[in-house]
Amino acid sequence: MSQPTDQPVGYGNPPVHSRYKPLQSGNPSGRPRGRKGFKQRMQEHLDRVVTVVENGKLVNLTVLDLIFKGLANSGAKGNVPAAKQVFSLIKNFGLETEPPVPLFDASDEVLAGIIYGAQKILDRRGKSHLYQKVQTEDESKATDKALEASRRRKVR
Repeated sequence: MSQPTDQPVGYGNPPVHSRYKPLQSGNPSGRPRGRKGFKQRMQEHLDRVVTVVENGKLVNLTVLDLIFKGLANSGAKGNVPAAKQVFSLIKNFGLETEPPVPLFDASDEVLAGIIYGAQKILDRRGKSHLYQKVQTEDESKATDKALEASRRRKVR
């Protein structure tokens, strides 16, 4: 028959032979796990590592890397929709292939000439100035007097 044990049996203390074993579920056929969503399944497929031959060598790449490489290569071969997609990705994610290069190497004299020409055009049209002109002391006093006179006219 059964061997007597020193452990008590009763409420909250089931017999040793019928207790749950370690790492065993109390409800093995219970509620099933939820289904994986679309995002999770897509991420698993894109993160899957695949071995491919590249330049005569075996290389492990993710499926996502292979897709990007294929898109870039087909765009480089002249596939216009693929090239548009690559440029769209570059624009949307702020990717830059090379650091921006200035269009021309202009000296201070060239830039001053450009600003002077633009200022002349704006002056002819009666628009505001590109830059604040540095005033001499006499010009500053004359400007202050003109501003004061215009304020007096508005008050009256």
